Amino acid sequence: MEAIPVCLGFSIGALIWWAALGRLSGAVGAAAIFAAGLAATILSGEYTVSWTCLTLDCGEAALGLLAGFFVARRFWPKRPALNGL
Repeated sequence: MEAIPVCLGFSIGALIWWAALGRLSGAVGAAAIFAAGLAATILSGEYTVSWTCLTLDCGEAALGLLAGFFVARRFWPKRPALNGL
């Protein structure tokens, strides 16, 4: 089940790159990492063992987000930035 936070993070990282969120990308990324880690912890049932698993899943989601960001940066053209963001 450890692939879930990595895949979620990868997808979100690629979307953040493509959406060109500008200054919001850091906040969106941090919130997405926590949400992906929390979802993975709850869906896998690891919370019944220990909530410490949440920190591990958040770390895995962060690695996935970085990988998604860099892969998208390499292969996707960036969308024009939205005004005001």
